[in-house]
Amino acid sequence: MIFAQTQSPVIADDECLIKVFAIGVNRADLLQRAGKYPAPAGESEILGLEVAGELVQLGSAVNSQEWRQGTKVFALVAGGAYAQYVKVKATQLFQLPQSFSFSQGAACAEVFLTAYQSLFTIANLQANSQVLIHAGASGIGTAAIQLAKARQCTVTATVSNEEKAQACLALGADHVINYHETDFVVWAKEHISAGFDVIVDRSCGRLFNAKY
Repeated sequence: MIFAQTQSPVIADDECLIKVFAIGVNRADLLQRAGKYPAPAGESEILGLEVAGELVQLGSAVNSQEWRQGTKVFALVAGGAYAQYVKVKATQLFQLPQSFSFSQGAACAEVFLTAYQSLFTIANLQANSQVLIHAGASGIGTAAIQLAKARQCTVTATVSNEEKAQACLALGADHVINYHETDFVVWAKEHISAGFDVIVDRSCGRLFNAKY
């Protein structure tokens, strides 16, 4: 990593400028740094997709009743978050809850948007469904547990150790299986005989949803 001077981003009419207070670090950033995940055409070459901070400038088309200078926000951006200032489309902003620190906000957007897309946009998760979340203690796994429980679903999560099991239970998982100690397939046949409605699997580094 290097420190360098650059020009402050110039925002379009539908964009806002964020003064950065915290950033997230995720796999996409690491892949981009390794030269395997180039920035989208026309976007900043500076790393960083997740950010939290304060609005310091609003484009002329941005709703000034919804967003104002000084509003604390977090967002998923196209790039450029590893800087003092970053621009973002106003439609991609989230207001930072009062109970959240900037660090917590910067850690939210990627995992919760991905988990939400997986459960609801792709899998069309319905209330009171049976949900299986592999790698339950991963970032997306922990978000998916909370979102599924908000729909009154029964959640089963798989993990690799007791510490991760306790973390999943604390987030609301109904069943947590340590696959090093319990044969998950046998357990599922005995306890969830009708099968799962939705499966989220991040354990192989890919997103997989299935509806049965």
